[in-house]
Amino acid sequence: MTQRSGLCLIFCEILITTWFVSHILTTNAFASHKHPERYYQEKWCNSAGGQMEVVVNGIRVDCLDDSRATEHDFANKYREGLIQALEYSMRTGKRAHLVLIQEKPGDQRYIDRAELVRDYYRLPVDIEVMR
Repeated sequence: MTQRSGLCLIFCEILITTWFVSHILTTNAFASHKHPERYYQEKWCNSAGGQMEVVVNGIRVDCLDDSRATEHDFANKYREGLIQALEYSMRTGKRAHLVLIQEKPGDQRYIDRAELVRDYYRLPVDIEVMR
């Protein structure tokens, strides 16, 4: 192997390694949050006087109080949150309630989308933002 081809090989290995590391660090699977979802769920549910992780008809409701069945999700997961809140309501007979967790200002776009979908389809779900 010539010196030039050896340098090319080293350069290619560095390039591939750099791409791989940067790709891993920027994927959603490795995205970090200030706190886990459960932290926000506990904080909110305790302040609302509800019960956490209540199993009703085979599903686990994040927080159940006298009038609401509440789902907690990070703002970028608003789609899943809307569906879960509506299912909790259907299964419990209580008002659907979605708490969206906003950790940074850019999350506002997801909150706006959730409210737009709710309003457009007149979905019976209350949306609250937790910061």
